[in-house]
Amino acid sequence: MRLVALDPGGVTGWASKREDEQWLFQQIGPEEHHDLLYRMLTSHLPTVVVCEHFEWRPNRHQNAEYGDRYVELISREYEGVVKLWGSIFNMPVVIQTAGHAKGFVKDENIKKLGLWQPGQKHAMDALRHALRYITDPKNDHPDRMKYLQKGWK
Repeated sequence: MRLVALDPGGVTGWASKREDEQWLFQQIGPEEHHDLLYRMLTSHLPTVVVCEHFEWRPNRHQNAEYGDRYVELISREYEGVVKLWGSIFNMPVVIQTAGHAKGFVKDENIKKLGLWQPGQKHAMDALRHALRYITDPKNDHPDRMKYLQKGWK
C-alpha cells in the first residue's frame, strides 16, 4: 500500500508512506500549485490518498484578512484537484476533517514514532491525517497495531 496524505492550503503539506516503510515529507507553495500537486500525485501513484477537508467556520474566519481568506478558500481548490485525480485514476480519496486527525494524533505521538520534522508544520499536519487513517480500526490497515503500540503507549 502506498499512502499519501495531504494538508491542502496556501502551503500544502505532504506525507507519503511507501511499501518499504519509508516516509517522505514535503511542503509545496505558497505560490499556486494546482498542477504541481496533480503531477506529484501522478508520480507517486498512491493506492490511497487521505486529504484534509477545509471547513468554513464563520466565527473563526469572519475577521480574516484578505490574504488569509485567499489561503483558506484556495484550500478547497486543492482538495478539488485531489478529488479529480482520484476520479481520473480510479483511486480512493479519503476526506478527513482537521479535528479528526488533530484530535487523536498529537505532536508527542509523532515524536514517539520518530517521525517528527521540525519546521515542517504543514507536512506534520498531513502526517497526522496519514496516522489517523492507519490507526483507525475501520480502515483495517495492516500496520495499525504496530503504530498504536509505538506511538500511543
